[in-house]
Amino acid sequence: MVAGCWGALVLRVQMVMIGLMLGLLLLTGVISQAGGLAGRGSIVFASERAGSSDLYLLDIDRDYLRRLTHTQATDRRPAWSPDGRTLSFYSNRENGRWNIFIMNPNGTNIRQITETDGRDGNLAWSPDGQYVAFDSTRTGNLEIFVMETACLDAPTTCDPQRITHHAAADRSPAWSPDSTQLLFESARYEYYEIFRVNPDGSDLTRLTVNNTPDWSANWSPNGREIAFASGRGETWDIYVMDADCDTLPGGCEDNARLLVEHPYDAALPQWSPDGQHIIFEAWMDNNFDLFIVQADGQHLQRLTTHPANDTQAVWWP
Repeated sequence: MVAGCWGALVLRVQMVMIGLMLGLLLLTGVISQAGGLAGRGSIVFASERAGSSDLYLLDIDRDYLRRLTHTQATDRRPAWSPDGRTLSFYSNRENGRWNIFIMNPNGTNIRQITETDGRDGNLAWSPDGQYVAFDSTRTGNLEIFVMETACLDAPTTCDPQRITHHAAADRSPAWSPDSTQLLFESARYEYYEIFRVNPDGSDLTRLTVNNTPDWSANWSPNGREIAFASGRGETWDIYVMDADCDTLPGGCEDNARLLVEHPYDAALPQWSPDGQHIIFEAWMDNNFDLFIVQADGQHLQRLTTHPANDTQAVWWP
């Protein structure tokens, strides 16, 4: 009888503790619907939950959330170095001008690595660690630039190489897994479309040809597929196409296949390091939240539910 009462008491205490933990998770905007994502690791994303746009680290497995930057300015588009030791982002925290910054994974040692009166942003690290690419208005309109990662330690001594030359905007570079090619999006044919180019600017190839924008393209870790966002349906949705689709009959347009048809607009797909999942942002409940789906389009799950915007998620390598 005593043992039975003791067992009931222990169970009640456990239920209270679980309730407190779930309440804390709801307060931080990380929801328990992310169950079944064990082994998915950590992400960094931009969020306006503290008023301005700052960067946050979320351990998906442990539902642990940590704020990395604290500023009244705007911090955007985080990106990891291949070894996971450095996090880049762009911000207007210095004199209101948009430049690229890097910092340690815990948010310490923030330092500015580009200096322009225009806008530098969307930095991407080559997987081999040798180069970075970014977009910039330093020559007028948005173009793609490439420079050696060694320049991050001595930015004033380096001259980034411009690899695109067009009157329309070229933006958001993304490296292939073997570091030999870049994807980017360009508005040079009325709508944003997806292009591929070598890091020296050669072999420029248009991949998508559509009467609505295609953008935010990223290679899968094995280099076989490209995920991207498109407005070719009734809403912005996530699509996947083969990386060599330009060589296939019908080209990339016939090859593109719908991965996630979200009831509201979705964008910025990012592959998990093992290629098993894709994280993206979508408009829901009057703000952007983060969602995760398997690479085959199954088991869509909502990751955040905060009333402020949660966007631009990237996985820790």
